[in-house]
Amino acid sequence: MFIVEAADDICYNIVDLEDAFTTGELPFDTVRGLLHEAANNPNRDVSSLSPAEHIALLRALSIGAAVESCVEAFKTNYDAIMAGTFSNSLADAGPMASVFAKMKTLSRDQVFTARRKTELEVSGRRVIGNVMSGVLPVFEDLSRVKWDQDKLSDHNRQLVRALDLDLRNVAAAEQALHALADFTSGMTDRYAVRIARMLSGI
Repeated sequence: MFIVEAADDICYNIVDLEDAFTTGELPFDTVRGLLHEAANNPNRDVSSLSPAEHIALLRALSIGAAVESCVEAFKTNYDAIMAGTFSNSLADAGPMASVFAKMKTLSRDQVFTARRKTELEVSGRRVIGNVMSGVLPVFEDLSRVKWDQDKLSDHNRQLVRALDLDLRNVAAAEQALHALADFTSGMTDRYAVRIARMLSGI
């Protein structure tokens, strides 16, 4: 769990900064300064690099440094982790904790409140809602026919084929809800948008 959480912290905090620069939500100097600090202030000749290439280099170096920081935090807190008494994140417990804190603050205050991010979040919620409400009738129909997928209505059988829904282990309401959540959470953004459009007839 701690390793997966650390991977998320590293990628989201660092890559979000690069994305914010690419989309123009944060200026070059702001992103460069923070990633340069995260990368342990490397002394490299970047005169031949474009701003995007410079940021990409710092992003890669920062990820390497962040991995090392999380490894150090894991080793330092190993006994507490094994005993189940460690409740912090590895990113917040390592040498780079202060840099991660700056990244989170910057993202919270300037990136996630940007209009583009807000529009994407609103749109994303609608996409997820369309997918789940579009697939839910399959499971409701499955419940109606006592979990026998061979007795589904013609339309719902088409949906099962179109969506490649796996109904083999769905024999109760709780399993149906799990299957619906698993199906939705396993989607990539593009696939979710495509399925939402298909279900909406757009």
